[in-house]
Amino acid sequence: MYVEPEKLDHFLSFITSTHIVQDLPFGEKSLKLSSSAVIKVPSVIRSIISEHIIEQYKGYCRESGFTPMSRSTLCRILNVCSATVRKSLQGIDYVAAEGAKALDDLQDVVEKLGDIYGKGLT
Repeated sequence: MYVEPEKLDHFLSFITSTHIVQDLPFGEKSLKLSSSAVIKVPSVIRSIISEHIIEQYKGYCRESGFTPMSRSTLCRILNVCSATVRKSLQGIDYVAAEGAKALDDLQDVVEKLGDIYGKGLT
């Protein structure tokens, strides 16, 4: 498969920008090319999933008047340039907060029932 070097460089510059790659942990990966050459690249963590990267890149190309490679080619490049995708933990915080609130509500109900029946259930 032939990819124009200018287009490849343009896309690689985009996916290695600070908008896509946020953390550079220690370590590196080895990429073996079809010419048997090995390239060492740092292990990275992407802040967004591949599909969103491609959509953002296509929007960026439209704004700058650059003709991008096809979507399937961009997907292949992202698969080869592997990176860990950061998982959002925001939902876990929300569930924990709602669980703590539910326990507080239950405690209030038990206290009110104890007051009503004069037994002090707490």
